[in-house]
Amino acid sequence: MRSEILAHLSAFNDAREGIRQFAARKVASYGAEVAPLLIQLLRESQGFTQESAAMALKEMGQPAIPLLLEALENPEKAIRWQAAVILAAMGEQAHNAVRDSKRCIRLDHDESAAAS
Repeated sequence: MRSEILAHLSAFNDAREGIRQFAARKVASYGAEVAPLLIQLLRESQGFTQESAAMALKEMGQPAIPLLLEALENPEKAIRWQAAVILAAMGEQAHNAVRDSKRCIRLDHDESAAAS
């Protein structure tokens, strides 16, 4: 991965919100190249990484939508939940993509599988 991308990703945990927002916008400008990594960062619970990754994916827009749709079926609940929240925040374009994908959004399948 390019060093400038890694440098911006390292800023995701900066205590200053402005720095994190700048880093998220900059990472989003790299487009689909970084989207898979950002999807994986949605599972983070340390610092501001998850929030910054979500911000970058939302800012990325259209290039992130197919990967966010795939993330709705991720085995990890945190990733499914964050993907759904990001898609909801993206507006009509993402809403149409979800509807057209005919995917069932199941945020709770871990619990329902355990109950069966």
